[in-house]
Amino acid sequence: MPELPEVEVVKNFLNSNFNGKRIQKIKILNKKLRYEIKTNITKHFINLIITKIFMSQKIKYGIIGTGHLGKFHIQQMQKIKLVEVVGCYDVDLDLCYQVCKASGLQAFKSLKKLLQACDAISIATPASSHFDVAKMGLEQQCHLFIEKPITNNLKQAKALIKQAKLHNKIIQVGHIERFNPAFLLYTKKQNPNPVYIESNRLSPFSERGLDVNVVLDLMIHDIDLVLSLVRCKVKHIHAKGIKVLSNQTDLASARIEFENGAVANLVASRISEKKLRKMRVFEQNQYTSLDFNYLTLEQYKATNYNKNKNFVFYNQSRAIQHHKQAATPNNALYEELVSFINSIQTNTNQVKVSAEEATLALTIALKIEKIINNQK
Repeated sequence: MPELPEVEVVKNFLNSNFNGKRIQKIKILNKKLRYEIKTNITKHFINLIITKIFMSQKIKYGIIGTGHLGKFHIQQMQKIKLVEVVGCYDVDLDLCYQVCKASGLQAFKSLKKLLQACDAISIATPASSHFDVAKMGLEQQCHLFIEKPITNNLKQAKALIKQAKLHNKIIQVGHIERFNPAFLLYTKKQNPNPVYIESNRLSPFSERGLDVNVVLDLMIHDIDLVLSLVRCKVKHIHAKGIKVLSNQTDLASARIEFENGAVANLVASRISEKKLRKMRVFEQNQYTSLDFNYLTLEQYKATNYNKNKNFVFYNQSRAIQHHKQAATPNNALYEELVSFINSIQTNTNQVKVSAEEATLALTIALKIEKIINNQK
C-alpha cells in the first residue's frame, strides 16, 4: 500500500535532520505516524507531535577552532540544555587537547570524524579556512554556524548557499551585533526607516584577526546592521583607508548611498586607544543614538510643543523630547547560538542572520576593500 503524502513529508523532514544512526527510530516513528494519519488525526496535530519529539532530542554539536572565539563557543554551547557538545577540533592539536581537557570534552584528531559524529557545528576558525571546513560540514550532513565573515570571497559564499540548499541544511552567520541588547531594543520598539546613519567602531590593536583587513574584521558588523535597517539596494560607495601597523588596512571610512536616498557613513579602526562602538540613526522627526558597549539607547524626537511637558529645547510650536533607556544585558553569543539551535529544532530556514544576508554584507565589504586598494 503506498504511503500517504503526509507520511512522505514526515520522512523527508526526519531524514534531513538526523544522521543514519537514528534511522531505526525514524522507521518506528513513521509507522506510528501512519497509524495516526489513518485515524484522521490532522496534519497540524502531527506537526505538533514532530516538534515535540525534536524538542526532546539533544543535538550533537562540535566546535571547529579552539582559539579565542572557539573557547567562547564551547562555554556558551555547554549552557544550552538541548545540545550535547561532542567535542572539538583544531589544526593545532596541542591547543585543542589543552582546551578540551579544561572543558571536559573530547579532542578529535580528525575533522572528518568529528563531523560524522555531529548534527551541527560552530566554525570559529580563521576566515581563510571557513569555506573548506563549511564544505566538509555540509557533505557530512551538518548544520553550520559560521563566524563572520561567511567566507573570504563571494564565489565561496555563493557555493556554500548552493550546497546548503542541496543538503537541506541551515547556515547561520555570526554577525553578533544583531543580538546586541541596544540594537534589539531599538528594532523592537519601532520599524526603523533611516535617512542617514553614522557608525564608529574603534578598537585597540590586537594581533588576533590580522588575517583580514579592518573592513572584514570590524566594519562588516556595521555594514550588516545598516543593510538590515535600510533594506534597499546600494547605489554608490566611496571609501578611504590606510595601513598603519599591519600589511592590510587598519583604518577605514566608507560612505554608502542607497537607491532610496538613505546614506550611511561608517568608520572602523583597530588602532584606537579606547574601544568605541556607537551608531546614530536619523529618521524623519527622530534621532537615535545606540551605544553597543554600554547598552544604552538615547532618542531625540520632534513633536508639538506642550508647556506642561519637559523638552530639551523648542521653537514656536515645535519641540525636541529626549529619552534615554538602558537595555537589559544579555550574552549576545549565547542568544545567537540559541537562535541557531531553535532554527534546527523547528526545521526552519528563518535564521536571524542567513547565509544570503551575510553574503550581501560581504559583497559590500569587498567593494569597499577594492575601492581602498585602488586608491592612489
